Amino acid sequence: MKVLQECVQFICRLRYADLPVTAVANAKKAIIDTMASMLAGTSEAATQKVLAYAKKQRSACVATIPGTSCRVSPEFAALVNGTMAHALDYDDVLNNTRSHPSAVVVPTIFAIGEDRKSSGQEIVTAYLAGLEAIDKIGSHVSFPQFAKGWHTTGTIGVFGAAAAAGKLIGLSEREMTM
Repeated sequence: MKVLQECVQFICRLRYADLPVTAVANAKKAIIDTMASMLAGTSEAATQKVLAYAKKQRSACVATIPGTSCRVSPEFAALVNGTMAHALDYDDVLNNTRSHPSAVVVPTIFAIGEDRKSSGQEIVTAYLAGLEAIDKIGSHVSFPQFAKGWHTTGTIGVFGAAAAAGKLIGLSEREMTM
C-alpha cells in the first residue's frame, strides 16, 4: 500500500513547471516516436480488425485515429491507437519493467486530451505521470510476471494509462487511489 500511496501522491502533485527540462524533452521525443509507430502500424491486420470493430460501435465520434479519416469515441480511439502503436513492435521499452509504456500511455492521453482540449503541457505532464506509475508498480512485479510468460505491457501498462488519464481529468489523491 505504501508504494501505491507514494505513487499517487507524486502523480497528483506533479506539475509541468516542476519538471526537469530533460524529462520534458525526453517525453516529447517519446510521444513523437510513438506517433510514428502508430502511423507505421495503421495498415497492419490487427489494427484494421480493431478499427473495423470501433467503427461499428455507436458512440460519440470525437477522437482521431491518426493516418485515417476516422473518428471514434475516446475509449475506442485509445484501443485502436494502442493497437497501432504496438502492432509492429517498434515502440519503446522501459527495461526495468520489461514493458512498452508509451504504447499504452500515449494513445490514452491523445484520446482524452483531444476530447478535453488539453494543452501540450498537460499532455506531457500526464505522459510522465503514466510512466511514473508503470515504473513504480512495474519495478515491484514485472520480473516475476515476465518470467512466467506474461506480457507486462498489458498487466502493468493499465496502471500507467489510468494514472495518465487521472492526471488529465484532475482526479484527487483519493480518486486516483481508487
